[in-house]
Amino acid sequence: ERSYFSNLLKTVDLDPKKNYIFGFHPHGVLVAGGFGNFCTEATGFCRLFPGLTSHLLMLPFWFRVPVFRDYIMFGVISKSSLSYLVSRPEGGNVAVIAVGGAPEALDARPGVLNRKGFIKLALKHGAQLVPVFSFGENELFDLMENPSGSPLRRLQVRLSLQLLNESFSIINVQGERVVVGADFNGHVGEGNRGNEEVMGRFGVKERNLEGQMVVDFTKRMEMAVVNTYLQKREEHRVTYKSGGRSTQVDYILCRQGHLREVSDCKVVVGESVARQHRMVV
Repeated sequence: ERSYFSNLLKTVDLDPKKNYIFGFHPHGVLVAGGFGNFCTEATGFCRLFPGLTSHLLMLPFWFRVPVFRDYIMFGVISKSSLSYLVSRPEGGNVAVIAVGGAPEALDARPGVLNRKGFIKLALKHGAQLVPVFSFGENELFDLMENPSGSPLRRLQVRLSLQLLNESFSIINVQGERVVVGADFNGHVGEGNRGNEEVMGRFGVKERNLEGQMVVDFTKRMEMAVVNTYLQKREEHRVTYKSGGRSTQVDYILCRQGHLREVSDCKVVVGESVARQHRMVV
């Protein structure tokens, strides 16, 4: 493979004497796969398809942005240029259309939308139609929830589709992860009734005053006690052993929104990092 991040896989040879419309799907937020593969030689388009020149179709809005307009004109065309490009009798031209356009960018999540406009364009201009699928395009960014009819969606439709004719997506920033691991010297206990957002059901024994302080702190910080969400044998939940006593006082906390990214958390039996305390990973 040429690159870990992006690869262009050809499944059939294309006649350089014909013109083509590539139906690129999904649109995603920034059409990153379309730009990387068809506006640059990062993945070797000219080597894979000799005799063909690719052009990515962009909305008119971007041709009104100074400097950026001049930059994209090296490999980007507007809709008004498409007819000329794919009607040239000598062939060798490729127009890449991100299927769905701005409306689909507002739903850049896993799933398939029903779009057929690019097929009509191919029939109208007599161009050969080539389907292109970009794996992982919708996974590049985590969009804020914007279901149809919600206030955010109405605002996006107003700004994006009625005023700018361009998508206005809001992205959850995938920044640093806050993780806290410490001896809190408190027992949060088993069960989580009334505290489901901050802890699971798999603590150890009963909650004490210090444990309630841990729960209250976790609520204020919008975090979650990771240890308690995963069902383990008690041996893999007990973090403190001394004489005949065994309990759970060492916890790992993370942001509630990042809890779904945790696949496992347990005590490593036989390992310790301090007297009487066992390692939690």
